[in-house]
Amino acid sequence: MARKEKPQETLLFWKRRYEKAQPYEDAHIASQNRLVPVEYLQWLGLAEYVAISGLSRSGISYGFHLHPGARALVEAEQRHLKRRAKQLVEKLDFWQPTSIRRGFAGGGFDGAQSLPKRMAMAAGVGGADLIPDQAELFLGFTSTQKAGLGPTRIANLETLGYSDGGPGGYFRHGTAMHVSHLFEDLEGWYINFSHDQRVSTAFRPTITVPSGTLTVAQGPDDVATDRQNRSDYVRFRAIGHSASIQTTSRLLEDTTGTDGTLYAKGTAIPHRADFNTLDNPFFWTARPEVDSQSDQPAAGLHFVVFNPTSDDFHRNRLAMDGVLPDGTKLPFDPKDRGQGFNSVLTTTHRQNYLVPPRLHRSFPLAEYLS
Repeated sequence: MARKEKPQETLLFWKRRYEKAQPYEDAHIASQNRLVPVEYLQWLGLAEYVAISGLSRSGISYGFHLHPGARALVEAEQRHLKRRAKQLVEKLDFWQPTSIRRGFAGGGFDGAQSLPKRMAMAAGVGGADLIPDQAELFLGFTSTQKAGLGPTRIANLETLGYSDGGPGGYFRHGTAMHVSHLFEDLEGWYINFSHDQRVSTAFRPTITVPSGTLTVAQGPDDVATDRQNRSDYVRFRAIGHSASIQTTSRLLEDTTGTDGTLYAKGTAIPHRADFNTLDNPFFWTARPEVDSQSDQPAAGLHFVVFNPTSDDFHRNRLAMDGVLPDGTKLPFDPKDRGQGFNSVLTTTHRQNYLVPPRLHRSFPLAEYLS
């Protein structure tokens, strides 16, 4: 009986594989011969992927440690970019970048090792080996759940009536953005806290989940109240990170937005986009001495969030420290392990921005210049 040809051995299979890889091959050849322009970031990204993830051919996997050439290429190009960045931006007289931030999140699907785990291990940061293999972020738990993120338009300035958008509604449909960088103490998190303690610290002291659970429900029905946070403090001398923030970041009652949309009680307001980084504290900065810039990789987080106003973010931030919406302050010492994540986080930078609507985003207020 004739042997049936496997799908991966067909001519069509290999033709498609070649067509998919050809742009990278062409870019690589062009970069060597210097005859034609190169899609520089495309082949550099391919080298980065090979260096971190390795290759698999004929059932044999080649890991990171077997590709020193790819890793060396990436590191050499990164050093070159840092040297050239300042010279490049000096040619632009109407704006000046202050920092470049890079990061990553996710992966770990279908049992594979997640990107944060691979990146931390490759960089050799302390505690990298303790990160769960499928963790979305360094601290283990799934962060950007759909139920924990605000729906479309709720974070606009005007949607919940937090702002009228300024004179003439110029900034209507815009939002407020907060950006910060934080160092994360991975060894302190995984060595000093058991899995159960990490769950109670990240979410709420009364929550119990099976050992090894990384995704904990954070839907509208799971929102904690002021009263529950006070009770947790009295009982455990602790509050959970999510539980404390939910008192200000979730709607306390059904609310109709200015656009007529009905937002149910417990709906999240902020739009978050946090991601891990090995920047220390940035990939590049225009002020290396002021920012204490270092080339030594460090486990951290670039936190990005959009709120209807900067004041709304400030309320969320106070809640994280145990200041409830009515002004009640649950007393904690600095870096108290009962104060949510705070004991393993060190914030280096915080910045707040007004984000104009798309209509005015490129050059806001330019039409008023004489």
